[in-house]
Amino acid sequence: SIKRITFDALNRVDISVGFVGEGGGDGSLSANAEPVPADLADELEAQFEGDPDFENFMPMLTLPVPAINPEARLSEPAATLTGIDVEEVDSIGGIQRPNGGSIDLSGLGPDQAILSETLARDLEASEGDTIRIVINNEPHDIEVYAIGQDSILTGVAFGTQSGPSNYGMAMHLDR
Repeated sequence: SIKRITFDALNRVDISVGFVGEGGGDGSLSANAEPVPADLADELEAQFEGDPDFENFMPMLTLPVPAINPEARLSEPAATLTGIDVEEVDSIGGIQRPNGGSIDLSGLGPDQAILSETLARDLEASEGDTIRIVINNEPHDIEVYAIGQDSILTGVAFGTQSGPSNYGMAMHLDR
C-alpha cells in the first residue's frame, strides 16, 4: 500500500497528501485524489498538538519535470520535483547523504536543488553542477546543492522491491 511504502521510506509517515494538477500553481492538494485545503497541515498541527500519536504534519508538493544535464548531454524525461518546507524537514531528521550524515538545509537557495542519488548518478551530476528543468515549457537552470539518499523527500517513490520507480529532486516549497 502507499501508506506502507511511505512509512518504510521515512519510518514515521502514516498519510501522504500530494499536489494534483499542472505546474504554475494550477491544481489542488489531494489525499486519495480528493481535494483538501492548502493550509491543512497547519490545521492538523493545531488540532493534534500534544497528541503523542502525531509528531509532525509536513506540506510537500510534487510535480513531474524533465531534468537535463546539458554538460553531460544526459536527461531524464520524468523526474519528480518535490517542494519541501526546509524547517519541517529538519524537524523530522533532515535529508541524508548517500553515505550518511545530514545535509545542511539552511544554505539551500531558491535556485538550488538536492538531487536524489539515482537521478544524480543517471545524469552524471555532482554538487555545484547546473541542471535544467522545464516547467510549463519554460526552462529553469538549477544548481545542484547536494546529493541526497533516494527517499520520498528527494522525490523518489519505491514501487517495487527492486528499487526506486522514479527519479527525483527537492527544492524549497515556496520556490
